[in-house]
Amino acid sequence: MLASEWKSQFPESNLDAFFLDQYFEQQYTSNKHFARIMGLFSAIALLIALLGLAALANFSAQKKLRDIAIRKIYGAERRHIIYLFAKEFLRTASIASAIAIPIAAIAMQQWLNGFAFRTSIGIWIYLLAIGCLVGISLATIILQSWKVIVQNPIENLKNP
Repeated sequence: MLASEWKSQFPESNLDAFFLDQYFEQQYTSNKHFARIMGLFSAIALLIALLGLAALANFSAQKKLRDIAIRKIYGAERRHIIYLFAKEFLRTASIASAIAIPIAAIAMQQWLNGFAFRTSIGIWIYLLAIGCLVGISLATIILQSWKVIVQNPIENLKNP
């Protein structure tokens, strides 16, 4: 019925009917693919960063093996030894966050400006990212330093 009415009103053009939701779906298909790819690469980058952090924490712990052994002999608590490790890494994470957050905010704002409906990114998303960074870093550092803390300090002082 609609096609015959269209043909009577506009005989030189064909009716091209479609649903509006399908049209919008086609517009945002590339964004969905981009989100999947970015999610995959973000996961890979996070895994590589976590492995690097674990290796760095392990290297730092092995380098400070004698220092930790002496501290343990003199009665240092485990939490103080963990604090020694965490302080160094959290300082580095703070500097990295101070550099990365403004860059990410500018990049996200530029990307969001390309959409018809504008939205803003709240400060909470950046605080969540910093919280995840600190949580993952602390978990990795505590795990690596715990391996050194539970070792016998006498054995660590015997070996050169």
